[in-house]
Amino acid sequence: MTLRRLPSLLVAFLVASLPTFAAGEPDPRATSTDEVTATPQKAPSSAPAAARRADRKKAKILLIGIDGLDPELVRRWTKDGAMPNLAKLIDAGTMAEIDCVVGTSSPVVWTTVATGVPPTLHGITGFKIGDDPVNSSHRSFPTFWTILPDRGIDLATLGWMVSWPSEDDTGIMVPDRAWLGRFHEDVRPKGVVEPLHHVPHMRREEILERFTTFPFDPKYAKNLSEDDPRYSVHYLIQHRLLKIFRRDGIYAGAAREVAHENDLDVLAVYFQGPDYVSHGFWQWFEPEPFQKKDWNIPQEQIDALGDVIPAYYRHVDEIVGGLLPLVDDDALVILLSDHGFQPAPAWRNSKDYSIEARFLSGNHRKKATLVLAGPQVAKGAPADGRITHFDILPTLLYALDLPQARDHRGRPLEELFTEDFRGARKKQTIETYVTTDDASAKPTVRSEHDVEIIEELRSLGYVQ
Repeated sequence: MTLRRLPSLLVAFLVASLPTFAAGEPDPRATSTDEVTATPQKAPSSAPAAARRADRKKAKILLIGIDGLDPELVRRWTKDGAMPNLAKLIDAGTMAEIDCVVGTSSPVVWTTVATGVPPTLHGITGFKIGDDPVNSSHRSFPTFWTILPDRGIDLATLGWMVSWPSEDDTGIMVPDRAWLGRFHEDVRPKGVVEPLHHVPHMRREEILERFTTFPFDPKYAKNLSEDDPRYSVHYLIQHRLLKIFRRDGIYAGAAREVAHENDLDVLAVYFQGPDYVSHGFWQWFEPEPFQKKDWNIPQEQIDALGDVIPAYYRHVDEIVGGLLPLVDDDALVILLSDHGFQPAPAWRNSKDYSIEARFLSGNHRKKATLVLAGPQVAKGAPADGRITHFDILPTLLYALDLPQARDHRGRPLEELFTEDFRGARKKQTIETYVTTDDASAKPTVRSEHDVEIIEELRSLGYVQ
C-alpha cells in the first residue's frame, strides 16, 4: 500500500480525546491488572513532523465499530443530551436499527461486517475454532482491509475483532490483540505506531470517579473471599470496567497518532467497552427484572453502580467527538454495533458457566445500532426494508465508488444517501473480490497465550 494516493472516502471510528494512565497504574505488558510502573510516553513530535501533519490527507470515510451499543439506549441518551456528539451525527444524517440475522456472537458479526458474507463462507463461527481462540488465520474470505488497499485506498484499521495476526498488504493494521503487551509489536507496517505508548495516563481513582462511587479495594483478591458478595463487585470493576477502559483508550490514542502522521482515505476503528460494562453492570442499571427473580441487590450498590453503563455511553460519545476532527470536514461517518443488550437474570443460576461468568447480568439482544452522517447522507432518511450486517461492506464499497461483488450477501443502502451522491456512483459489479491467495488454505496460527485468552472468554460466558 502507498500512503500518497488521493482519498476516496473515510471509514473510521475512534477516540482522540481519551486521557492516559499516570505512574502507578497497570502496565499492559503485565498479565495482571495490579498497579505497576506505567509505560513511558512518546516524546513530542518534531517541527518537521508537525509540518507534515499540516499537509496530510485526511480520511474521507470514518468507520466506527462499537461493540454492544444498544439502539434504544442511544436514542434515549441522544435525546436527553447525554450523548451530544452522537446526537449531532444523527441530526446531520440518519439512524436505523440492524437486524442481527447471523446471531449476536461478536466474532461472527464483526467478520460478517468485514467480509459481507455469512460464517459458512468466511469461516468464523464463534469465539473458538476447535480448541483455539478464534483469529484471522481461521478466516477464508477477503475483508475490507484486504480489498481496499488493492484498489488504491489508503486505509488504517485499528482494533477490529478477529484481525490478529496481522496480514500483509492490508494498509496500516493495529490488530485486536495489539493492546495486550505480549502482542504490541504485531502491527503493520512494522513501527508505524507503538500501541503501548497510548495507555490511558490516569490514576485508577481518576478513572473510577467517572463511573462509580463504589469504594473499590485494589487488593480485593487478597482481602475478600470469593464467596463474599463484595468480591463479585470488585471483580467486575477490575475486569469489566478498568480493563476495557484501558483497551479502548489504547486504540483511541493509536488512531489519533496514525491519523496525524499518515495520509488516509479510510479510518476504521473498533471499541469494546459498552459490551463489557453491559455484561457486568446491568443488574444495578436496571435492577427491577433481577429483583423479581429474587436477586438481592442492596440499594447502596444501586446508588454507587447504577451509572456505570450510562457513564460509559457518555465516555464513548466523548471518544466519537474526539475522532471527528481527525477526518475531513465532509467525511462520511458510518457508526455501527454488532448487537444490543438486555437484562439476563438467569446468569446467576446457570451451572454451565464459570464462577466469573455467573457474576454477569446483561446479555445480547438481536438489534444493533447504525448511524450514517455526512453531507452525502439524506437527513432522516428511512431504510427501504430491513438492514442487516451484510449491508455494511456493500455500503462502504458504494460510498468509495468501487464495484459491488455478486457473492456479497447484502446490498448498498443507497436510499440513505442524497440524490446527488447517488447520481455520481458508477454502479459497477464484479463476480468476486476473492483472489487466489484468499482461496488457498492458510495454516492455523497459534499463540503461547491462547490458554489465557480462552480463560478470559470463559469468564465472559462466551465459551464453557
